[in-house]
Amino acid sequence: MPKHRTLVYLLLGPEIGEKHAFLRELGDKTIEKGGEVERFYAFDADVHDIVQRLRTGSLFGDHRLVILQAAEQVKTQADVEVLLAYCRNPSPDATLVLESDEVKIHRKLQQAVGQDGTRIFWEMFDNQKPGWITSYMRRQSRSIEPQAVEYMLEIVANNTEELRRVCDAVCLVTDADHTVTTDDIEAYIYHSKIESVFTLFDAVGTRNLETSLEILHAILLSDAANPVQLLGGLLWQTRRLLAFRRLVDQRYRTAEACSSLGIKGKRAQKSMQEAAEQYTVTDLEQIIQRIAVCEEQLRSSRPGWHAMMLELFLYDVIVRSGRVERQMRREAGSYL
Repeated sequence: MPKHRTLVYLLLGPEIGEKHAFLRELGDKTIEKGGEVERFYAFDADVHDIVQRLRTGSLFGDHRLVILQAAEQVKTQADVEVLLAYCRNPSPDATLVLESDEVKIHRKLQQAVGQDGTRIFWEMFDNQKPGWITSYMRRQSRSIEPQAVEYMLEIVANNTEELRRVCDAVCLVTDADHTVTTDDIEAYIYHSKIESVFTLFDAVGTRNLETSLEILHAILLSDAANPVQLLGGLLWQTRRLLAFRRLVDQRYRTAEACSSLGIKGKRAQKSMQEAAEQYTVTDLEQIIQRIAVCEEQLRSSRPGWHAMMLELFLYDVIVRSGRVERQMRREAGSYL
């Protein structure tokens, strides 16, 4: 296999769509040449073992691609030194990718990789997103109403991977040359058989623990499962629900509150109204703190524990209205 010009990459930033596309390209090139691709999480991996695998090369091909995710978790002096030594003298038969959703990892590691091997994937600016959606839909032989673009941006996570996934799904249920409307997007979100953070929020909003757990398990079994991103989606919706509930407490009517907050779509408005009837302002403030605690636990724990942590999180939210102990509140920091 031709040698990679860069043997160590550092991929940083929250824009997972472009980052994953970059990783897929690296992986495809490796596999096409009969090489191997391996993934590890920094908080659940032996750095010494990873470096040894890089040094020994692939048993089944000319090259090995090793992706070390959550690289910001490499913090101990011993692990940092092992990776530093490798970055200074990488194997010519392997490519190492240090990947993180953060924009910084250990300073010495960033310096060792250098600017040539570092890529930072930033989220799009707000003024770029409508054009991205419109252009993508045009390439799929569809147009999209401005109101539908706004609605998609309101309900979809701020990364191109999720935007692309929703656009592709809407295209599957509409004909070529169709003009996509808000109703088309809402129909996909709420009436497709694909569970998502939106259907989970609906179940949580009605305090249905059994249904919430079923949806959670379906999401975790899907290809798009990412526990931290799932929590991020719930955080965004809970913050919006908190703002909605505060307006309701100020005697705003449902339509007025939704208009003030830019909540479009009849189904989304109904979901807000139902959830506001179940949770008080204090409940929602506690839930936001509980989300912060759960996110920190997920980032610092093994993937095998994530399902259990999320199950306990849903129980605390639905049954206990997000109540957390004093120590957990301190750990939560400022999420409100």
